[in-house]
Amino acid sequence: MSVQTTGMGTPSLSIVVEELLRLGAKRLLRVGTCGGIGRGIHTADLVVATAAAPVDGATATYLHGDPYAPAADFRLTRALVDAAEARGVTPFVGPVATVDVFYNPDEDYVTKWRARGILGFEMEAAALFTLAARASAGGDDVRAACILTVSDTLAEEESSEQTYLALDDLEKATDVMIEIALEAGSRV
Repeated sequence: MSVQTTGMGTPSLSIVVEELLRLGAKRLLRVGTCGGIGRGIHTADLVVATAAAPVDGATATYLHGDPYAPAADFRLTRALVDAAEARGVTPFVGPVATVDVFYNPDEDYVTKWRARGILGFEMEAAALFTLAARASAGGDDVRAACILTVSDTLAEEESSEQTYLALDDLEKATDVMIEIALEAGSRV
């Protein structure tokens, strides 16, 4: 097991993942944060991503503009959900959107993506799922999944700055998320 930091966004994540795959990595778990937009989601909640809408430049480059729905590996995703529930945590499970813009000024952005069932905005999962799927399609037993702590929520009536999770609370929630990821990663 190795812990790698990828930096923020799909360009830097893609470099790290490509190199990890060349070194023989088989299980890739993104452990990070997101801005929650799904109904009922609050700061400190956990989101386990089943798929990621690719609204980023790196994934678009990999896909040459072709439509594609980058999805997480089911077994690894199931292991994340099971590990969370074993700790008494009920995660939100569903799709996220991988975006390039951290502070999107479009007034209808949250409304549009929430109406599509997106649980949160993050900045890496689509490229991760795409690269893992490509390696798997090439014959390697590569699996990827993603678990996220909601660090802030986005809604039409308030900005993310108004909902940021306090640093101490973020650290506690992140510690729980890491323990869940380690447990899940050791199972699959």
